[in-house]
Amino acid sequence: MSQNLPVVAPLERALYLRSLHWFRELSGRELVILAQLMREEWLRRGTVLLEAGQRVRAVHLVIEGTVRCEQDGHPCQQRDDSDAVGLLELLADVESRARVSADTNVLALVIDGPALFDVIEDHFSLFLHLRAALGSAIQMLRATGGPENRPAPDAVADAAPAESAELDPVEQLIWLRRSLELRAFGISVLPALIRAGGEIRLRSGEVLWEREAEPRFLALVVRGAVACSGPGGTYRAGPGAVLGLEAVFCGLPHVEEARAVGEVVAIRIDAAALLDVAEDHFHVAARILAYAAGRIVAMRDQAPTAATAAGDAREAAA
Repeated sequence: MSQNLPVVAPLERALYLRSLHWFRELSGRELVILAQLMREEWLRRGTVLLEAGQRVRAVHLVIEGTVRCEQDGHPCQQRDDSDAVGLLELLADVESRARVSADTNVLALVIDGPALFDVIEDHFSLFLHLRAALGSAIQMLRATGGPENRPAPDAVADAAPAESAELDPVEQLIWLRRSLELRAFGISVLPALIRAGGEIRLRSGEVLWEREAEPRFLALVVRGAVACSGPGGTYRAGPGAVLGLEAVFCGLPHVEEARAVGEVVAIRIDAAALLDVAEDHFHVAARILAYAAGRIVAMRDQAPTAATAAGDAREAAA
């Protein structure tokens, strides 16, 4: 077979992309753009596509053949991206915990990380589709009994700004800068989020949002406490906690009810305003995708650990 001729024609590449969960909702034009950025690679059996402990530099879309996934010396129990190897780790900007190698000879379409991020930056609709696909994957993990692994509220314990009757823009900016997730957006972005949001004041017992409510805003608690109740139990979030991150970042209904415990003052960040900012500032879009992909990686990577522990217990009992 000539190495100069493509095995997979451009149209076939686009059709294959559409068959994958991650790219299913893309328009024909977006599929063609992605397909044009990919190169074909034949990988011999045993070739490593993803090495544990290393950063991901490219995504491999497996067209023919199969891959083997191992984590901590055991087969991966749950991995829903075996046909898009490295995509989640690349978006999440984390090292791979798994080693993925070609179990047979493999034909793959490969797209380098910088090229993928460039096309996402140039086509905001691609960002929106990936965000929706990541959110759908989180819901699927939950529906199939995947671990909740609820992220702790993004909170800090250092000194807060002095309290005042109303939160002026400077105070709001200081609070946002104290949040790990929001601080990463940068000082040039946060003022726009403040202007589009506002202050929330709740009396004791008032609901911030109901469970299964649509994610219209984030809330950064400034004073008081909020009781959050959901499948993972109930906890209290106090000053510095950012509530609703997963729902807004991933476009998912709230999984928890949030109710004021005593009087509460919070800063509101509208979801629509956040997406507007993401369209104009790609680093914000990249942070949102990183958060969503990181949630999937965290939920998924718990499964091998649990399965390994169960297996070790059975062996010890025998």
